[in-house]
Amino acid sequence: MGDELLIVNADDWGASVAVTDAIARAHAAGAITSTTGMVFMADSVRAAALARERGLPTGLHLNLTEALDGPGVGAEHAARHARLRAHFADLPRRRWRYTRAVRRDVAAEIAVQLAEHRRLYGAPPGHVDSHHHVHVCPDVLLSPALPRGTRVRQTRSAPPGAGAPRTPQALASTAKATLMRRRFTTTSRFWAIADVHPALEGAGLDAALAAARGRTVEVMVHPGFPDELPLLLADDWRAFVAAARAGDYGALRPSSRRRASAMRLPG
Repeated sequence: MGDELLIVNADDWGASVAVTDAIARAHAAGAITSTTGMVFMADSVRAAALARERGLPTGLHLNLTEALDGPGVGAEHAARHARLRAHFADLPRRRWRYTRAVRRDVAAEIAVQLAEHRRLYGAPPGHVDSHHHVHVCPDVLLSPALPRGTRVRQTRSAPPGAGAPRTPQALASTAKATLMRRRFTTTSRFWAIADVHPALEGAGLDAALAAARGRTVEVMVHPGFPDELPLLLADDWRAFVAAARAGDYGALRPSSRRRASAMRLPG
């Protein structure tokens, strides 16, 4: 899947002043390579200005599951978002079922959040992921509001060094990951910090580096979580990031399959 690359992305930028400031500390320490920002939230405006000032690569943290508490949300928008929150409240079911009845609301909300990101940051998002991983639900994954080739976070991979289980759910997840690679520009692996950090019962930082060799990998972190920020600021984590070919989604190239598909498109 292209060249070797380690992306360490911090979720929830702009959710609140405390969360934004924690992510900013992690970035200043060299513990992350990018973040994804929430729009229409309490600290979205300040966070955007801070990211532009500091040169922090920022994507969109699509939010269809948490109430919008920032400025600029009109009555129609608030009502649509409330409908979507109700729809996605049963996430385990929504991760596998497509519902045609919500397709217009989903497409409209994706479009308005992409537009708000462009307004705040002065550029399109570097990539797209989502709050509570709602982007891997078929209602979002298959939405035309996310064009083919968009840089999008992959679905969760088996932890470093672990063989993929052969359960029906694991096989379905593998199929979904394949679909995402064909539809979007994404990494070959996606782990959470809990999959790699030994303090969180992960595989270990050396094991993660070995498993990431020759691959494109994203590790998701949440500096706004009190148990994660100290780990991210520690010397061993910063050494882990420094030892890899680290970068953001801007350095991620489409797979050879995605490039071939693009070459076949008319026009």
